[in-house]
Amino acid sequence: MVAQLRARLVAISWRDLITTLGPVLVLSIAGIWFAVRFVRPAPPDTVTMTSGPDGSMFRIAADKYRSILARNGVMLKILPSQGSLENLQRLNDRSSKVDIGFVQGGISGGVQTDRVMSLGSVFYEPLAIFYRSEKPLTRLSQFIGKRLAIGEEGTGARVLASTLLEANGIKLGGKTPLLDLGGEDAARALREQKIDAVFLMGDSAKPALMRQLLRMPGIRLFNFVQAEAYTRRFRYLTRLELPMGALDLGKNSPAQNLYLIAPTVELVARDNLHPAISDLLIEAAREVHGGANLLQHAGEFPAPLEHESVMTPCVITNLERASSTVCCPFGWRVSRIVRSCYWYRSSCSSCRACGWCHGFINGGSKRASIVGTGH
Repeated sequence: MVAQLRARLVAISWRDLITTLGPVLVLSIAGIWFAVRFVRPAPPDTVTMTSGPDGSMFRIAADKYRSILARNGVMLKILPSQGSLENLQRLNDRSSKVDIGFVQGGISGGVQTDRVMSLGSVFYEPLAIFYRSEKPLTRLSQFIGKRLAIGEEGTGARVLASTLLEANGIKLGGKTPLLDLGGEDAARALREQKIDAVFLMGDSAKPALMRQLLRMPGIRLFNFVQAEAYTRRFRYLTRLELPMGALDLGKNSPAQNLYLIAPTVELVARDNLHPAISDLLIEAAREVHGGANLLQHAGEFPAPLEHESVMTPCVITNLERASSTVCCPFGWRVSRIVRSCYWYRSSCSSCRACGWCHGFINGGSKRASIVGTGH
């Protein structure tokens, strides 16, 4: 029996072996090469966001993003920070393992931005200056010689305050004391009359704290009557108008129209963020920031407004559309698998990330639209 089996094995020629196994081997090598060359890794199930201090506008928004991503099977880890500047520094530091974060416009001076990209502007972040004075002040130059709390290191409030004060002849190390105080500490010092003014922004201050200062006797909110001039000089700023009585109709607060200046906050990501996660974040931004409030109209955000960080054509296209991958009738997980293919592209659009679904919905072909170019 053994001798017969050995004779049969010897009888099998190398030619027959190659003919039988050759195609299988070639197809296997081709499949491996195709996967390595053209197919992206699957989207991650965990994303890390750098936000702001607890209670700040940045942290409040981050918590909303976490709930939305959780509905789609993605866990969002939130890291507290001092504010916009620290967020941008973390995003540029590969060792920090941060994927996304909120960054206000106008703070990138001296900070690299070649490793990040913008997923769009998501809301206005006005600068609120609260001060003590018997008469209203209308120019920042009137704060010369006064004690000013401009925020802690790493906050966007400090960066913007320093920029605007310097434009009015007030510099660090000059005759005007510029103190590293922000948030609760700065508000307490203002109440106790240890300082004369405080510069606050939503990246590092709680909204409740600002409302307290608005109602406090003897404390005024600075009216940027030169707001238009500031927006012409600093292109990342926007002039906002707070109408008379908008805060309290019964008490007519404010008693007159107030002008504010505000940079827009961008949702900034690492340049290697998976495109399926990018789409999901843009959809979350629509849900979180798309409504109306005292300072913006419904549908105004998210918007393809580019400042310091580059915005890819795919992101711009997605922001300009009304839908997203989440609207895919077969679920985001099906859509993201299709998006994982490097060779798949359908105008980088939202629901078209699942081209099969797009064709089905529109009564066309049930086959995905496949073209030979990638992202």
